[in-house]
Amino acid sequence: MDAFLAMWRILDAEEQWRHPKGGLELTLRRYRSYEHYQRDTYIRQLAGQGLSFNAVRIRLSEALDVVLETKRVKEIIEIHI
Repeated sequence: MDAFLAMWRILDAEEQWRHPKGGLELTLRRYRSYEHYQRDTYIRQLAGQGLSFNAVRIRLSEALDVVLETKRVKEIIEIHI
């Protein structure tokens, strides 16, 4: 709760978030979207270290408890090459 209140205070101090009728207005993506971004970044980092698609899958499962098909891992890596 303390972290939320601290962030609220920070956002309230910024003019860009103030709504013309009062209050604050900002848009947050869903947290799951952030998790996917973090997962994909991790996958690309592992691939950048030269790990095979299957090795990436295993490390992903061990580190983040996320299970993806090899095909999906390959798609994530190839999208950002």
